[in-house]
Amino acid sequence: MTDAPDEADSSDRGEGRPPRRSESELTRRGEGRLAHRLLGTRTDSVEPPAMLDGDVYGLLENPRRRYLLYCLDYHDGEVSLSRAVDVVTAWEKDCPVEEIRSTDRRCVYSALRRRHIPRLETKNVVAFDEDAGTLSFDLDAEKATRWLFPDTVDRWSKYYLGLAAVGGFFVLADFLAELPELLPEGGEHALVAVLFLGLTVIAVYDHWR
Repeated sequence: MTDAPDEADSSDRGEGRPPRRSESELTRRGEGRLAHRLLGTRTDSVEPPAMLDGDVYGLLENPRRRYLLYCLDYHDGEVSLSRAVDVVTAWEKDCPVEEIRSTDRRCVYSALRRRHIPRLETKNVVAFDEDAGTLSFDLDAEKATRWLFPDTVDRWSKYYLGLAAVGGFFVLADFLAELPELLPEGGEHALVAVLFLGLTVIAVYDHWR
């Protein structure tokens, strides 16, 4: 059962991730506009990805919860509630932290404190230390954040680099006239083609599963 949208939680931000930047850059003018371009579409226009179960998608469909997870990741998994409220408000309102209005900040604080943080705590994604006033990633944070911060591109780049190295080996071996001792005539081309096809099939399966 997902949360119904309400006026306090409305936002035009969709899927995506604000970029990692220095502390000073995070508050400069234009940060919100950059986040808007990266986050793109409206939340209500995005179809739930088939690979996400209901619980995870229920957490990630809300822009404020996604912003909070982005903020935690930016601050290496731990941040004060006050700082998180400032950053989430600034991203929502397309303005630097220094220019957020107190009324907007109170609205975000109330929503995070009463609704979103407890929801994330229930799923063991975020832990809130009331005494210290700090938020941190909890035991099951990776189950949610892996959909926000995928490493698929880097991983598959390494695989294809390895395949290119295999092809380069055969080119070098052919140049040195050593190839006939390794494979029958034309065998190197068939091997590279089969490896490339297999890697492509696995990559497509990995993307859609």
